[in-house]
Amino acid sequence: MKITTTVDKLDEALRGGVKQGSNVLIISDMLIDKAKFGMTIFSGILTEEMDTGLYFVNNKLPDFVKENITSQMSKKKKLHIIDGFSYTAGKRSSEEFQVKVKSTEIESYTGVLSNVITDALNKKARKKTIFFFDSLDNWMDRWKLFEGYLKEIKKFTKKNTLSYYLLADVGLNNRETRKLQGLFDYVILLRAMEKKGLIFKHIDISKPSIETKLPFEITMSGISIYVPKILVVGPFNAGKSTLIKRLSDKPINVDRLGTTVSLDHGWVERNGFAVDVFGTPGQERFDWILNFLLKSVIGVLFVVDSTNPDYSRAKEILYAVKSKNIPVVILANKQDVKGAIKPKEIEKKLGYATVGTVASRGKGCDRALEMIFNEILKRESWYKLAI
Repeated sequence: MKITTTVDKLDEALRGGVKQGSNVLIISDMLIDKAKFGMTIFSGILTEEMDTGLYFVNNKLPDFVKENITSQMSKKKKLHIIDGFSYTAGKRSSEEFQVKVKSTEIESYTGVLSNVITDALNKKARKKTIFFFDSLDNWMDRWKLFEGYLKEIKKFTKKNTLSYYLLADVGLNNRETRKLQGLFDYVILLRAMEKKGLIFKHIDISKPSIETKLPFEITMSGISIYVPKILVVGPFNAGKSTLIKRLSDKPINVDRLGTTVSLDHGWVERNGFAVDVFGTPGQERFDWILNFLLKSVIGVLFVVDSTNPDYSRAKEILYAVKSKNIPVVILANKQDVKGAIKPKEIEKKLGYATVGTVASRGKGCDRALEMIFNEILKRESWYKLAI
């Protein structure tokens, strides 16, 4: 049986998720908040799939973890904290399961930890249980010690328990990485690249070896596949601003006498995807804005008025887009108006996949988003932009 990671595209790459009873290692670059990623994944899996959850925390107070996890959960009684930090910090703990040895005494700490986690698993594990190990950072350069712990825990971890372990990559060498990977059933890498002040984050699957890179962001709704910039373009009066307003929770528009004179911007979050969209005016005098933005966008939603496609202007704009080899989906807008040209006919004229839309009502817009997202991920244009 496979269990969701709560990231649809990651599940898809893993052919349905991860096998119940597995051990999963997540290795994260320092630019990524691995704890936030872990708590988000944990709360999602626990809410959707599991009967109970055990969360071992060893680098922050339990209340912080409980506040962040339960704020996203409907059934808070499912959660049990294993406190491996309060004693080290000199704080009193009210948790049922505690490690009463300082984490700086790593050998003694590991031995007691094995007993505490075993006790928690015996008492709280149910038919479907998720166990999260908040941070392996304390065991850096002491992997033999951790390997002993893992072998001991595996004796008590039944096939109904899915275990996740988090580790910050603070300079692991190839030999250490290979050694660690051998201890786990799955290894997921969280990578980050900085370019021009922007952080591009993506998920790699190292074990099993799967050639995929999934850009992501941690949002209010969970882990979303994140596309940094999609441009909404097209001839004048096609419905670009209407589209952005309909799609976005936070649209910003600058207009004069009903037409955009600068930029539209919106944040769109749908069906496990998140994206920043930008819209440009359709008149020729604003082409300099289009040419500037095309240097950094990784996908284009091209909107035309189905009652008056203005093919000449549309082809002129598309020529500039084509020169950048950017994925394009055309939206044949205003399909509800009498005399509107069918999407297939517009597709033949302009040469790109076309979706019929009614932006004022949102009809067809999500389908267009799904198509452009899939094309971007397939081409990995976002990754080439980042590097």
